[in-house]
Amino acid sequence: LATGMGDEAVAVEAMKRGAQDYLVKGRTTEEVLWRAIQNALEKVELARTVAAQRSALEDKNRELQGTLEALRQARGELELRVQERTAELLRATEALRQSEYQLLVITDNMPALISYVGIDLHYRFANRQHVVWFGIAPEQILGRHLREVLGDAVSQGVSSRITPGFSAQELSFENCLPCAHGI
Repeated sequence: LATGMGDEAVAVEAMKRGAQDYLVKGRTTEEVLWRAIQNALEKVELARTVAAQRSALEDKNRELQGTLEALRQARGELELRVQERTAELLRATEALRQSEYQLLVITDNMPALISYVGIDLHYRFANRQHVVWFGIAPEQILGRHLREVLGDAVSQGVSSRITPGFSAQELSFENCLPCAHGI
């Protein structure tokens, strides 16, 4: 703004309204005019840069908002999947529990000794008849070695016969086992 009035209040008001500089006629030199023009050009260039950066930031913000919305949607879908899978797992667990219970009822009521001994010859399962036969409580038989339950002599004969079964060979044998009552 070039004016003949050198009033500071007018200068402040002019700057507030968008003037780049305030030049008073008669006091403006070539150097002052040149500096004012350079400042005005720099401010315009700076304003363009700021506008371009603002536009880029707004674009980036929109992109981030889109990504955030996609993540929210994916999280919702994932939570739904987790709920579905959890429900499936609960159903499968219940079915397995029922199946296990039925198998236990069947094996406990068979008139035969049924047990499972791992490759390390430690008991993993023994039905009720097995427990009654040897007079050992279920919690005491599980995890015990075959020889601890059958005794050394019987365990050697039995273990030599069941060892081929660990390599998936078919086996069949009978053996007389003494019961807890000596019969």
